[in-house]
Amino acid sequence: NRVLDVMLDCLEGAVQLPQHSVEAYVHLIRKFNRSALVQVLGFKFQGHQQTNQKPPESLYQLVAVLCKHKALSIKDMYPFLSSSDDDMLAEFNKFYEVLLKHIERMRIKVIGKGNPNDPEQKEATIDAAPHADTGGDNQKLLVTAALLAEGDWESAEHML
Repeated sequence: NRVLDVMLDCLEGAVQLPQHSVEAYVHLIRKFNRSALVQVLGFKFQGHQQTNQKPPESLYQLVAVLCKHKALSIKDMYPFLSSSDDDMLAEFNKFYEVLLKHIERMRIKVIGKGNPNDPEQKEATIDAAPHADTGGDNQKLLVTAALLAEGDWESAEHML
């Protein structure tokens, strides 16, 4: 596993290189056991999660490159990625409730009687700041973005 880890580190640094260089690394990585590949990559993601550090963008690109070249299945990586599906659903529901409240305030303002002193009819503004960073620590979302950037719609579709 140590040799595989070193190979993955090399490929992670080379994902920006020309395609033929990347393909050479992928060809070598395919020689390793696929379950070992999933475990090593999973430990990399979980290590960042446990230390509350954001994984580098190159790690997401690495997964996307390996999936695109069919050296890795995103279905195998999915359990190692955070946030949990339940956490993502709870975050979405919370955001959705806030959005519905803002829409209701805007509707009241538009069809209201026009009393400017009525607190229900104050101008409704949506503050994007609390939601601007939504997804920044969601590894599943960031892997999906990397898959789309790499052009691997099949794997990205599984994530969606």
